Amino acid sequence: MYARSRVKRSVLAVSLSLIAALMQGHAIGETSAQSPGASQEMKQFRDASLNNLKLLGLVLKMWANESAGEVFPPLDKRPGHLTMQGDRVYPEYLTDTGPFISPAHPEAQQLAARAEREPLAVVDDHSYWYLGYAIPDERTGLAFVAAYKSLIEAGKPLDVDLQDTQAGKVYRLRKGVERFLISDINNPAAAAQVQSQIPLMIERPGLQKGGACVLFLDGHTEFIEYPGRFPMTERFIRALQSLDELKRPGSNASG
Repeated sequence: MYARSRVKRSVLAVSLSLIAALMQGHAIGETSAQSPGASQEMKQFRDASLNNLKLLGLVLKMWANESAGEVFPPLDKRPGHLTMQGDRVYPEYLTDTGPFISPAHPEAQQLAARAEREPLAVVDDHSYWYLGYAIPDERTGLAFVAAYKSLIEAGKPLDVDLQDTQAGKVYRLRKGVERFLISDINNPAAAAQVQSQIPLMIERPGLQKGGACVLFLDGHTEFIEYPGRFPMTERFIRALQSLDELKRPGSNASG
């Protein structure tokens, strides 16, 4: 059973890698030659970014299926780097880290070249934030950012549910986490609705014109205008951007 599982996962990882290579090859460095205008180029960037997120969504689900407690990959331990721990997914679940690079990133070509030399070096939040926690609304999102800063300042890991935040308990992402967030238990569609509202990964606004791509817990992806509805509200995005300050040596997490 274990051997078959390993083979199946390896085959799927290779397939995902090939798909990623096609996506990146199409999106990075080739759109100018293929596009009749800027609008077509933007569409290609958008489509390729959505596909990146769909691919990463599959990887996250694969990882959760085999992890203890069916949790999603833990957050990076480096302060301010809102991404997953790269060595948890590469190379076992994803043999190419190119999908972590938004095709709209101004340094996409350089990042892609680096991914070939140092695959784990590009598993970062230069293109996409990975939240790691179930955040269904802005209030919870702001509470998560505040708790993140406090825990980083205290030198504590972010691998468990966050207790007593400004929005109450914030759950680490895991399979079935939506059941803790259902308000109407008599609604048979409530679980699916909650899944469709919890963002897993968010493209940084400013890379694409007018908005950014988002991956949700139910696996769907969409381009959302910025500023716009959650998770693309100004307050939440600014809170996420504020975490970049933690990357500076000697930064104060509570500042």
